[in-house]
Amino acid sequence: MDTHPNIMIFVMDSQRTTNLGVYGYPKHTSPHLEALGSEGMVYDNHRASSPWCLASYASMNTGKYPSSHGANIRFEALLEEFPTLAETLSKNDYLTAGFSSNSYFSEVVGMNRGFDHFEFYKANREIDQDKGSAEMERRVLKWLDEREEGNPFFLFINSNEPHWPYWAPEPYRFLFLPENHGYDEEALRSLQKRAQTRPDRVEKPLTPEEWLLVKGLYDGETARADGALGVILDAMRKKGIIDNTLIIVTSDHGEDQGEHMGFISHACTLNRTVLQVPLIMRLPGTIPAGKRFSGLSQDVDFFPTILTLAGLDDDVWHGGLEGQNLVRTFQGENVRDYAIAEFSPPLRLLERDLRQHALPSSYARHHFRSLKSLEDLKYRFIWSSNGQDELFNMETDPGETQNLIEELPESAEMYYKKLDDWMMARPHRDYGDALNIHPIKGVKMENLHRLEQWGLLRHLHPIPFGGSDENLSHTIDRS
Repeated sequence: MDTHPNIMIFVMDSQRTTNLGVYGYPKHTSPHLEALGSEGMVYDNHRASSPWCLASYASMNTGKYPSSHGANIRFEALLEEFPTLAETLSKNDYLTAGFSSNSYFSEVVGMNRGFDHFEFYKANREIDQDKGSAEMERRVLKWLDEREEGNPFFLFINSNEPHWPYWAPEPYRFLFLPENHGYDEEALRSLQKRAQTRPDRVEKPLTPEEWLLVKGLYDGETARADGALGVILDAMRKKGIIDNTLIIVTSDHGEDQGEHMGFISHACTLNRTVLQVPLIMRLPGTIPAGKRFSGLSQDVDFFPTILTLAGLDDDVWHGGLEGQNLVRTFQGENVRDYAIAEFSPPLRLLERDLRQHALPSSYARHHFRSLKSLEDLKYRFIWSSNGQDELFNMETDPGETQNLIEELPESAEMYYKKLDDWMMARPHRDYGDALNIHPIKGVKMENLHRLEQWGLLRHLHPIPFGGSDENLSHTIDRS
């Protein structure tokens, strides 16, 4: 292995493992990912640290859990408290470049910090008919062509597919629908709209057969993202740099497709549907080819792992990291006893709800709660701030359909104690409340003021757009 290999992280937004061939799906949705898995290592039990974009992206890039870095669904910014992966690599002579069409991985929330070259762009719907993959292909290939050679590079890519709505461009759109289904576009659009509608608002819930159609559309989105990955990998092969590049393909979170929330959602729950995501890594000569790892891994583990593989395995960098080094997993060694995930009370859900209701609906208020989970592959314990805790046996009930919290109180208490020990052993940072006010998200100030008056919003801060801000300094826990 070269002492300083190139590094590429490719994130497929909202990608579950359930419809990927490398995880056993029979449909041919992800040929490039399957090929990558045969040449690298597949992680069977990789877990996101949050079911929501910004928190997971921040964890990938700081090596810290959401309650440690403070960027979450209540405070939509990553402050300059901690070095990012891009900053660390840039200081060590890596060329760093980031590409994204997701505003939660952009300069708007401070995620551009440390990148020498950063591009946030909108999808060209009229030309490409996708969520940004085609534009991403063009921009990434241009950067690979024009970059200065000599120094290794760090490339971080957000693919906004397969994030809903599920409406991929041709030829992917209807490729995976049931064979006996006619392609009535109007009916499918209406069906998808119902699938995205909350249970308290939808007039007619989807039938199991209709969910299969929705998931067929999701397959098309996955195939589009896989196609974009293939374009970039092919370009790297032609340039002769692919075998000296650490390639990491993953997702920021999964997606609940009616299993627990009743509609398409990746927030307000910490079930497996939103936490189990793919992880495939490839680096010839270092990462064994065609091997699978059955132990737990998480997004916070990327930072220490990458530093080691980049030849920067130094206590100076590792001191404040909360992730585990995955290098030992290359020989099959477990590095985690459990995985942790966190979700803050979704302030944005309340604000969006006010656009439809005079006051937040009972549904929105019910889900205005903190969630924390601890999983050890046998059980998943989910702590809820409203007292509705859950305990699932992941071996006998992988779909998490039977809550054992009342049946197994001693086990629940044991997992709560583990979670409590973890929480008490680390700093907790709470910067107050702040939502981004920009056209993409359309947050309304009058809604935020109303929530503040009702005591549902705490300190309404301006977002510092990734920089330090004196208005926030008094709320920062620097312990």
